Amino acid sequence: MTVPDRAGLGAPVATVRVGGEVLDIALRLPERSACAALERLGECDSITVDPHKMGYIPYPAGAVCFRSDLVKPIARQEAAYIVESAGGVEAERRSEGIGAYTLEGSRPGSAAAAVWLSHSLIPLDASGHGALMRETIRAACELHALLENYPALAGGAGRAGGRRVRAVCLCPPGSNIVCYAFVPAGREGVGLGAINALNRRVYEGFTLGAGQRVYDRSFFVSRTTLSASRYSQSAVGPLLERLGVSEREYEREGVFLLRSVLMSPWYGASKARGRYVLSELCEALYRGAEEALDEMTARAAWGQRGRGPDRTLPGLPPAVAASRGTRGGARRVTS
Repeated sequence: MTVPDRAGLGAPVATVRVGGEVLDIALRLPERSACAALERLGECDSITVDPHKMGYIPYPAGAVCFRSDLVKPIARQEAAYIVESAGGVEAERRSEGIGAYTLEGSRPGSAAAAVWLSHSLIPLDASGHGALMRETIRAACELHALLENYPALAGGAGRAGGRRVRAVCLCPPGSNIVCYAFVPAGREGVGLGAINALNRRVYEGFTLGAGQRVYDRSFFVSRTTLSASRYSQSAVGPLLERLGVSEREYEREGVFLLRSVLMSPWYGASKARGRYVLSELCEALYRGAEEALDEMTARAAWGQRGRGPDRTLPGLPPAVAASRGTRGGARRVTS
């Protein structure tokens, strides 16, 4: 699994619909960088298996496998009413018992049964789970391509194809997850604090608040944060450069990212029925980001007109004009 052909991911192109027009766009499918880790599994000291992710199994399902049996005494849970003492490290290493070795104590057997049943019905091969993974990975690559190219695809006059924001993706997908952030288009010097604030407002439009129902939203996104304590400057340097922010800002603020996990294997099939779900999601995200930017710009402009500074918008320079019809009901303002 080092190139898309061997991974069975198909041709690096997808059909999308932007502005009512059906187009073909190029995809950046996972290549060696995403598959190299799988080729090195034999060198690992431990491997974690999470079927509750791409295996479509309820959350408690999971396993950790260790190369050496020396870990058994460390993972042993003592319960005299269940099992007797192992009788020393060497005896424990030779023991075939498994019940005493766990990281979380008692575990529900239903999770293990769910894994068995799912894999019995949908086998772990190219015709079963492989086909599901193929579709979801291709969907993630399609969303990634849409986010990064939507301003140009949508066309129109002005900067970035007439869009007031642009999406910056963390990296091309290696699985079915896309992480990204929106930044104002054509503006220099926007601080990371303002970019984070913008994306938090976008997130609020794609999650549920108090008193809201699931059906109040057409799409949902999750979020994550990159912090200097967990991700080094060298790891996030390319992202910071594309966001136009400094390493010092990253150390102080961290980066708030929107996160989309493409779980459904039916996105491609929906196109045959005239529904381009990922294109609709991308359009909704851009629309939500522009509304959030207009709201923030209007608030900043009113603050400059003598109503006091808006300290929730650090580093956001005023726009020449904020569009009508924002979520906050702001009219066109100039500064």
